[in-house]
Amino acid sequence: PQATSTMSKALLLLLVPLLAIAVLQVTIPDNDEGLPNWVVFHGALRVVQILDKVKNALTPAPQRVFGTTVSYWRSSVLRTITSLRVADAFRTAKKQSMTCPEIIDQLGRLSPPVASVHAPFFCRVLHTSTFDGFFELDSKPISLAHILGTEKNAPPTPKFKITETGALLDSENPRGSYNLVMMLTGNSLTAWNHLEDSVHSGKSGFMEAFGQEVWDYYLEHDPKGLEQFNEAMRELSLVVSVAARSAYNFSSCSHICDIGGGVGTVGVQLIKNNPDSKATIFDLPFAEEEALKFFKARRVEDRVNFVGGSFFNPEDIPKNCDCYVLKHILHDWDDESSRKILASVASVLSPDDRVLLIEAVVGSSDMAILESQKLYMDLNMLASCPSGAKERSAHEYEQLFAAVGLSTTSITNTKSFMSVVEARLKK
Repeated sequence: PQATSTMSKALLLLLVPLLAIAVLQVTIPDNDEGLPNWVVFHGALRVVQILDKVKNALTPAPQRVFGTTVSYWRSSVLRTITSLRVADAFRTAKKQSMTCPEIIDQLGRLSPPVASVHAPFFCRVLHTSTFDGFFELDSKPISLAHILGTEKNAPPTPKFKITETGALLDSENPRGSYNLVMMLTGNSLTAWNHLEDSVHSGKSGFMEAFGQEVWDYYLEHDPKGLEQFNEAMRELSLVVSVAARSAYNFSSCSHICDIGGGVGTVGVQLIKNNPDSKATIFDLPFAEEEALKFFKARRVEDRVNFVGGSFFNPEDIPKNCDCYVLKHILHDWDDESSRKILASVASVLSPDDRVLLIEAVVGSSDMAILESQKLYMDLNMLASCPSGAKERSAHEYEQLFAAVGLSTTSITNTKSFMSVVEARLKK
């Protein structure tokens, strides 16, 4: 009876947020970027957090250890179906569902074609990927031969249907995650495998794995890897900027300066719904050519301009902007370098101007699932970036601000694990 009562309470705890999410999903329209509806997403995370607590309470400890130990199996499957461009096969075939043999045939028709695959191995990987929601099967297979279409006297060969999540793996999806997946499961994963070495040496996992820090390695040995990294950051920036725009009132900014903004993904997104706002994208001069192409493709040339320079040089920082945005900039740098960057920006501020950091602020959320993402992101900085790169708490950001004459005025949590930290000149 006691167990029944506990289960009933758990079901009631789940029913209310699930009902609320269902209502929100119906009443709140999707945004035009085809990106997450952050209100619904945040509500879903609360349900997931409850489910995680129930799962942890019911799962034996040895099984929890095993589950964590083999979690890399899932990312390996994800990398394989992404690298093989399975989502591209569905797009180019102009089909929503295909059998495994049909998918293999279409892989050979891609440009460039995917090298020959071992059909039984490929179909086993594809079958497994359905359990993470990248594809769905229209019927339950009775055997591997059934999936391959070689089972005698069997029902029709099962078809794999690509899902909305699977479509994000398309290498030509402008709102997809192809490059992000490839980057994080490539050299980044290799760096993670040296995390224990980093703990001993105090060097980054990337340095332990490749003998050079990430930027030097890419510039000297892997220019294609650098290009993919930049594309991955563009994909991530699109999602992050929409989450930030949904949480913070950027309409109060008349002229945004996107510091270290690359081609301008963040800056363009932040002014998207404010037709009277302008943006200046500030980055190293080599980014200008691609940035201008990006502005033209987004039809914002009349509202967005590019300025080249270094954020370590105060004289390079654009003036006459009222909101200086730094998205995922300071977490790449140690405290000393971060103070220099902030000092450069502070040197051009007027009393009414703002510095807006879009970062993962450790300890700012009451949701354990979001805090865990921030801490794992912190370890990703430890593994992948030069020594000193890290995520910071609100207190640590205030210390950086204070050193350059700034003060935190607000911290706005988005519905993702990112926050918008606002700072102004000290009065």
